[in-house]
Amino acid sequence: MRIRLGNRHYNLRFVEGLPQHGDIDEPSEKNKQIRINDNLTGEVQLEVLIHEMLHGLYDFLDESYVEQPAKDLARALW
Repeated sequence: MRIRLGNRHYNLRFVEGLPQHGDIDEPSEKNKQIRINDNLTGEVQLEVLIHEMLHGLYDFLDESYVEQPAKDLARALW
């Protein structure tokens, strides 16, 4: 699925056997992807998706700035 975050486009993929919960390509990469482990479900899947999307929107923020907001948003939306 192709999604737009700000002025960037990403291919969102749910990947079997991804070693981590999720990851995202650098903004400078062509055909950028957000990958989410397809074993995740429910609120955890939503949290990881929000987490990676925050990185896509604000690539200058490190983990400490997106981790808690992603948890809070997932909890509120779930």
